[in-house]
Amino acid sequence: MKKSLYLVGLLGACTGATACVAQAPSEVTPNSTPKRPPNIIFVLADDLGYGDLSCYGQKHFTTPNIDKLAKDGVRFTQFYSTSPVCAPARCAILTGKHSGHATIRSNGEHRPEGQVPMLETDFTIAEMLKTRGYATGCVGKWGLGYVGSVGDPNARGFDFFYGVNCQREAHFYYPDHAYRNRERIDFPQNVPNKGGPDYLPDHLIAEAKSFIQANKDTPFFLWYTTPIPHASLQVKENELAKFKGKFKEKPFRESHYAGQPYPCAAAATMVTRLDSEVGDMKKLCQDLGIDDNTIFIFASDNGPSREGGKDVNFFNSNGGVKGGKTELFEGGVRIPMIVSAPKYFKKGTVSNDIFSFQDLMRTFADFTQTESDKIPADGISFYPTLVGKKSEQKQHDFLYWEYMGIDGQVAVRSGNMKAVATQAKKTGTINLKIYDLEKDPKEKNDIAAQNPDLVKSFLQKIQQSHEKPVLKQFNFEAIEKLKVQ
Repeated sequence: MKKSLYLVGLLGACTGATACVAQAPSEVTPNSTPKRPPNIIFVLADDLGYGDLSCYGQKHFTTPNIDKLAKDGVRFTQFYSTSPVCAPARCAILTGKHSGHATIRSNGEHRPEGQVPMLETDFTIAEMLKTRGYATGCVGKWGLGYVGSVGDPNARGFDFFYGVNCQREAHFYYPDHAYRNRERIDFPQNVPNKGGPDYLPDHLIAEAKSFIQANKDTPFFLWYTTPIPHASLQVKENELAKFKGKFKEKPFRESHYAGQPYPCAAAATMVTRLDSEVGDMKKLCQDLGIDDNTIFIFASDNGPSREGGKDVNFFNSNGGVKGGKTELFEGGVRIPMIVSAPKYFKKGTVSNDIFSFQDLMRTFADFTQTESDKIPADGISFYPTLVGKKSEQKQHDFLYWEYMGIDGQVAVRSGNMKAVATQAKKTGTINLKIYDLEKDPKEKNDIAAQNPDLVKSFLQKIQQSHEKPVLKQFNFEAIEKLKVQ
């Protein structure tokens, strides 16, 4: 059935596969009703920590354009990635499945170039939006299937792709090639760990803006998956000048990643450059007259990384909590998340509710009023939070994580209680430590021994959340043999 309204009158509190219709939020007037579904620009940073933005507490540099998104929208303080590393986090974003159900559950490599593909049966946000008439584009880093596989972006719902298919290749900002869809684009003068005339971020932002321009007259979804600020810490000299000499530096020697004599200055340069790119896309939408009907989303795929020489302690990149990339402690999975669309969503809202990447597909379905019976049951829509209907917002009973890397890790959060097991693959058992995040946000004091019933409850949640993976390389025997009465 054709709908006459797209955002007003839409209530995201339902958790079924279809959207619900309800009273319009008070902030939205009939005059602001769009003539078409909203455009979506989703900027996903790479290894940007919770504390790496000034609106989340960063003191050593500012991110005014991203801060403005937060001021004009909703900033989440307890939003989680579904994984502490790249590929599985992105798989969950696209499919709406947590890491106990998703196809990709760790970084799995394909040689000579690319990663283990998603499956042809994986239904993605891009495919969902195409049923609603959206033009779909991904610009940046992929990592979910090598070129020509059923997991490459053109096979998984994206009309257009430009960037680096393989996330290993995305370690370098002067790569020797990129891809436009499945066509290889060579940069013959670039030397990946040294430099050259073709700086990848310049190409990426140009292609993103071209996609916006080309699709200004139709609903579009742009997933801007920048490699910034992941290592290598390679930046243009004229951009580095703003921060060069402002920090006490410990030069990083070339390894797999490029050498960088000014790693702190380079890290600050990268994030402020990304902030400028957000500002450029926002201004372009204003110039094209489509800003009022464009939703901006900003997030990071997982917690901060020390790779390439970044001093995450100096920048307080994890926001002062425990851990970082590759870990299921808070610093590895708690991420910045901002959703901004002043015409439709509440301005200046800070949400402390607990959400995760698995919730994006259902939320996208609600604010585009897209109906599909293929949306998984793992997620809940946080649309009510966006429009200020907190009393109608559903909450997760718990969040679940599993990660095969670093000897195998499992985690569950239920309310303020969080259980974490490390070395589960190495030992073959799941030995939980439990933390009260309200009293112990840095996860220092294990209270498992004093709470045997809580331990049992968490083990039951792990058992019910894990499905044996289709791809055998992601088997997690310690979970699969878990039996809890």
